[in-house]
Amino acid sequence: TIPLNPRNSAGLVLAAGELFLFILTSLLLQEPPPKKEKPLTEDAEPTKIGGKELFAAVTHFDLLFPSFIMFVLICNFTLYQVALPPVAADLFGWTPLEISYLMSIQAIVIFFGMIVAMYASIRGITDFTMIALGNSAFVFGGIATVLWWKRESATILQFIVSIVIVSFAYPLMGPANRSKFTRAVHSRPELEDSIGLLQSFFNQALSIGGFLSPNFVAKFVLKDTAAINSSDDGHELTPWAWYVSISALVVIAGLLYEEFILGKNELGLMKSEPEQESEGETICSGETTRLLSGKRASGKRRSSIVEINRTFNRKYEVDRRHSLETAGIPNPVDTAYERELQNQLTQDKQEWEKLLELDEEMEMTEENANAREE
Repeated sequence: TIPLNPRNSAGLVLAAGELFLFILTSLLLQEPPPKKEKPLTEDAEPTKIGGKELFAAVTHFDLLFPSFIMFVLICNFTLYQVALPPVAADLFGWTPLEISYLMSIQAIVIFFGMIVAMYASIRGITDFTMIALGNSAFVFGGIATVLWWKRESATILQFIVSIVIVSFAYPLMGPANRSKFTRAVHSRPELEDSIGLLQSFFNQALSIGGFLSPNFVAKFVLKDTAAINSSDDGHELTPWAWYVSISALVVIAGLLYEEFILGKNELGLMKSEPEQESEGETICSGETTRLLSGKRASGKRRSSIVEINRTFNRKYEVDRRHSLETAGIPNPVDTAYERELQNQLTQDKQEWEKLLELDEEMEMTEENANAREE
C-alpha cells in the first residue's frame, strides 16, 4: 500500500484525478473520425528541395537565430525550475507547502505577462522590442540571482523578486520569437514546401534545451551543502549561474546585429529608399496578379497553393502550438503578424478555390462545346 502523508498527498490526488479523467474519456468520449485534409488541388506537385538547399536555408541568420533564442529561453527558465526548491529549503527552511505558494505567485506573474504580451501585440509593439525586453529581464534577473542568493544575507523579498523578474520574461519572448521565425520562413518562397519541416526544426531547439538544461543546472550550477558551508560568502550557486545574464546579452547583441548591421530595420530607425513605380510600367499577369474583386496591399503576392496547403495542416498547427510550451506551461498568445498572416492565407485560399472552380467550369464548357461540334 502507498502511505498517505503531507509530502505525497497532493501528488496522489493529481494521479487519481488523471486516472479518473482517462477512464471517463476512454469510456464515454469517442474519437472523431479522421479528417482528410483535402488540398486545394490534387495535381499540384510541391517543389522538391534537396538537403543541400535546406541546409543552406536553415543556416541563414534570420532562420537560425530564433531557434537559438528559444534554446536560451528554455535554458534560462529551467534554472529557476530546478534550483528553486533546494535553494528555498536551504535559505529559509521552506517546506513543499511554502514552495508551492511561491510557484502560485510565479504562475500569476506568467499569466499577467501573457496579458501584457497580447496587449502589446495589439498595440503594434515589434517583435524586436518584445524579445529585447524579455532578455533584459533575464539579464537583471540573472544578476539579482547571483548577487542575492546567499545564505547569510538573502531575504525572502529578494528571493521572490529575482524569480518574478525572470518569470515575466517568458511570456514576452515566446510569441514574439515564434512570430519572428514564422516571418522569416514565409518571406522565402523557395521554402514553401518545407514549412512544416522548418517548424519541427524550430521545436527541436526547445526540446534540446529542455533535455540538456536540467542536467546542466544540477551538475554545474547548484552547490551541495558541503560546498555552501565551505564557501566564504554562502553562495547557493556556482559562478556558472552567470550563464543566464550572459546568454541573454548575447541574444540582445544578435538582435542589434540583425537590426542595424544586416539592415532588417524592424524599428524603422534607418532610412529606407521608397520604391518608385514608373508611370509607363506595365504589370504582367501571373500568380501575383489580383484576378478577383477586392483590395490587396501593394507589392504583396498571392500565396501559392503549396504554401497554403503546408500552413493549413493539422500537424503544422500542433507543432506551432507546442513550440511555446515551456516547462509544461503553454502560451496561447498569437502576435499581430501571425493573425494577419492567418487572415491573408485564408483570403488567398478562398481566392484559389474560386479560381479553381472557374477553371473547372471553363473546362466543362469546352468539353460540352466540343461534344456538340462532334
